[in-house]
Amino acid sequence: MILLNRLCLLTSLLCFVALDISLYAESKEMKLSQHKNEDKATASETTIKPDTKIIIEDLKNDEGIKGIRSTFLVKARLKDVWKWIRDVDYLPELFPAVKKVTLVQQVSANTIIWEYQFESAMGKKVLNVKRSIDDDNYQVKWKRTKGDMKYYAGGWNIKSSQKYSGWVEVQYSNFINAGTFIPYFLVKRNSKKNAEVMVHRLREFVGEGVPLQ
Repeated sequence: MILLNRLCLLTSLLCFVALDISLYAESKEMKLSQHKNEDKATASETTIKPDTKIIIEDLKNDEGIKGIRSTFLVKARLKDVWKWIRDVDYLPELFPAVKKVTLVQQVSANTIIWEYQFESAMGKKVLNVKRSIDDDNYQVKWKRTKGDMKYYAGGWNIKSSQKYSGWVEVQYSNFINAGTFIPYFLVKRNSKKNAEVMVHRLREFVGEGVPLQ
């Protein structure tokens, strides 16, 4: 009888130890799984975080004119960014070089000719520019028609980022031929400086919800 009781006690003890080991192993496995999930989440957050630097490239347009293209991201709604760049009214707020814009002619609903006054590396410049707007594709194109500068053209192109939800990808291009005796490096330096300030201001205006008057 005593032997039987001891055997029962030993069996119970072994069952308890086995259960304890099983629970410990399960707990260990859960913790490892949790750590793996946390690591995956951290890696995912790192992967989807956008790079907010400005990419400025030197290039030529289809007419062989030198210029720059600035590509950057803005955390905002597409329509809010579009409001700021669609029309010329807010150019002086975005670009430090722009001093005054005046409507010259309303060619059509989405095409205007405007007088553009700005400070360049060569002093004050005044020219007329034809500006075309594509509301369906969120694009703006412009080109000089007369005035200072031999050539002046560029455009905006914006779209919702496919990679980063809630962000807008913006491209701004500007092509200039200031004349035979004007060094291009001065033109490029001034264009890049204005583009960098523009990006900062656009992000600030849209991000803080500055109302349009």
